[in-house]
Amino acid sequence: MARAKVAVRFLAPSTTKVQLPVPAQAPLQPVNVDPVAVVAESARLVPLATLTLQVLPQSMAAGDEATVPLPVPALPTVTV
Repeated sequence: MARAKVAVRFLAPSTTKVQLPVPAQAPLQPVNVDPVAVVAESARLVPLATLTLQVLPQSMAAGDEATVPLPVPALPTVTV
């Protein structure tokens, strides 16, 4: 004889979520006020002369100025 299988379930009490009403409009904001007219002034000190650490002519290394080895082109080249 076959017996019926029984499963027991426990249910949590039903819950209801309530949202507070949204205000019809945003709260009042303070009124913008134009600032009082003012005058701005700026001052800079400009030196009359600057210190020079390197003078003309610029020094260059003595010797051959060739690049060795020659650089390889990035794209194929054709000589006609």
